Amino acid sequence: MSQAAKRGTGIAGRSRFGRTCCQLWAVLVCLTLVIPVSTAWAAVPILPSTPDAKEKPTKPAEDSVGDDIFAEQIRAVQRRRFLKNGRFGVVVGGLYNINDPLQHHIGFGGTVRYHLSERQAFAARFFTYRNIDADTRKQLNNDLHLFPERTDIRFEAQVLYSFSPIDGKFSYFGTGISYFDVFVNVGGGVSQGFADDLRPSGILGVGSRFYLSDWLAMEISLNDSIHIASFPSGTTLLHNITTGLAFSVHIPFSPRFRSNR
Repeated sequence: MSQAAKRGTGIAGRSRFGRTCCQLWAVLVCLTLVIPVSTAWAAVPILPSTPDAKEKPTKPAEDSVGDDIFAEQIRAVQRRRFLKNGRFGVVVGGLYNINDPLQHHIGFGGTVRYHLSERQAFAARFFTYRNIDADTRKQLNNDLHLFPERTDIRFEAQVLYSFSPIDGKFSYFGTGISYFDVFVNVGGGVSQGFADDLRPSGILGVGSRFYLSDWLAMEISLNDSIHIASFPSGTTLLHNITTGLAFSVHIPFSPRFRSNR
């Protein structure tokens, strides 16, 4: 074979090897670009075009008609946890005066209440008081020899009308549910003061009950008992504003639930 033919064969072999290397390099470059792009595309979530684009199970036509009919006829109403209608409430507790700077009036007594409905009730109330001189009165008596008029209250008895405009429930610390209501009291009666004389009195109050069971509740209240008092200087109105804490027992202990038919 001639020298020129040998050189031609070598050139052809080298050119074929070079093309093969270029093809392999191109394939590697393509793979390097395609793999990250395909991975990123797979990570993108595919969202429906509209919120209603999710597939919903289809119901037979007769089921849809039944749902429409029963939706109009059936109402789910939660049963009241605590019933007051037709029950008596016996309340026992104490009061403490918060507006007399010269004396402390501490009351003990109770209320008997009959509930006409879930929101209305009539009640009779009786409280007897212990009257303790405050340090201010003692200082006036001992140091300045001043003797202000005494505002003692021996007892008070009133008849009340009670209305409960709000009731509901709340959750405390995520451990349970407590039921409550808010009530307003208004009434009148008599009271006895320092001179042992009976005098007219009225009462305005607001409070709340927290139900502990089917028959037991805790009550907190704020009351203003208004008394007509006679002093040597004349007749005046005395306001005995008190805060109270009491417990009420409801009779009968187990209420009867009646459903409308």
